[in-house]
Amino acid sequence: MRALATRLLSERAFGVDILEVGYRKAAGITLSRHLAAWDVCSRNALFLTGNGVSDDHSGKNWRTGTKNFLTWAWAPTTSEPDLLAALAAGRAFFGDLARFAGTIDLWVDGACPMGSVSLSDAPARAVTATVTGIPAGGTVRLLQIVVDYASPDVPPDYVQVTTLPADDFATGPATVICANSRSSFVRVEVYDSGGLAVALSNPVWLLRTSPPEGVPAPRVC
Repeated sequence: MRALATRLLSERAFGVDILEVGYRKAAGITLSRHLAAWDVCSRNALFLTGNGVSDDHSGKNWRTGTKNFLTWAWAPTTSEPDLLAALAAGRAFFGDLARFAGTIDLWVDGACPMGSVSLSDAPARAVTATVTGIPAGGTVRLLQIVVDYASPDVPPDYVQVTTLPADDFATGPATVICANSRSSFVRVEVYDSGGLAVALSNPVWLLRTSPPEGVPAPRVC
């Protein structure tokens, strides 16, 4: 993970927009390690859309295999230009086809959507998560991680980790107040009753200052 993350940072991900993250397991590497590499990029203001990976080459029992993560995009239509624009902006979430059939979205202060980069020196930001289709007895975990421009050798600095039960979303979205004394990014993970991750959002960035490389146009809020 460290070697991959280091290369992604040094090469600025070779100019790509999307990173394959949603592997249950690939070449012995687990989902948590894929997430860790992605988080290193996000901590360094390298804005990559995470997607689900469904490249099962055997074609047998694909739905319940280890490469059954799909990607869903929030787009106004299903036309190719609209879908590409949604992916470039990080307006996407991904999950396990056999275990998740819902939706995920994030908004900051009611104005900045999932995938976007918001610049503000306000003392706190309101992050609203809309999650449907949470498995019975499942939970939603909101992670807020500092954008510290650190190397992969430095453990992530969590501002907060908030776990919300499925009941908190029974009547609609849930809002978490996030401290904004340091630049950070926020993403959510959906778990089933057994603690297995079944779906994940893309991040939304809460920055106090503009990043050194600037913000890609599709992500400006």
